Amino acid sequence: MSHTRIDDSFMDMIKPKVEAIKEKFSRGEGLRNDDVITLLLNSQYNHNNHLDSDVGSLKNDFSSLKNDFAVLSSNIDVKLAHIDVKIANLGKQMEESLHKNTLRIIGWGFGILALFNLLLRIAEYFITKK
Repeated sequence: MSHTRIDDSFMDMIKPKVEAIKEKFSRGEGLRNDDVITLLLNSQYNHNNHLDSDVGSLKNDFSSLKNDFAVLSSNIDVKLAHIDVKIANLGKQMEESLHKNTLRIIGWGFGILALFNLLLRIAEYFITKK
């Protein structure tokens, strides 16, 4: 609720009556129905203005939180993108390593077979030479 000229006029109109009622009450005099209604109007007006300022503050806080969550969300998206890249790179490294190790195992296997074949031929040579 924004403060308007009507609000100023209302407060200018009611403020002298409120002061007179306060003085009357401080002297120990009783209050009439009109006095009570005027005090209630004044307190309700003050209460509404107080709530309006709180609502405005809350709106700013909510807007700030909305922005904070948007920044947080974008930061998480960036970090997830980095993780995706790292996982893709790790997959490529594992594939390259597996390929390299497979070739190494095949190479060693052919080497062992060739050595075993050579040993068998040497043994055959010495056995048949007798």
